[in-house]
Amino acid sequence: MLDEDGTPVNLLFTKKNGSPTYLDGISNCFKEIVQKYKLPKLTFHGLRHSYASYAISIGINFKVIQEQLGHANIRETLNTYSHIDRAQKEKASDLFDNL
Repeated sequence: MLDEDGTPVNLLFTKKNGSPTYLDGISNCFKEIVQKYKLPKLTFHGLRHSYASYAISIGINFKVIQEQLGHANIRETLNTYSHIDRAQKEKASDLFDNL
């Protein structure tokens, strides 16, 4: 497949003939995989949230996550993915233990 300039386009999800698949098709395939392998219920889009939350929990810079997710504004990334759990609050409080 070529873009409007004739440059090859490499797609991650395609139909058998190489043409783009519809987003619903990806979600439906993922749903079937989750059911088939009895995985915890999670939507395909939920993988995006899982990735972002995990990246934050291991200390990946928010700016890097913003760029990976394609957010135009860092506020979207921070407001959507900066879930604070109890362990993170305790870790922040523990910073003062060594003063």
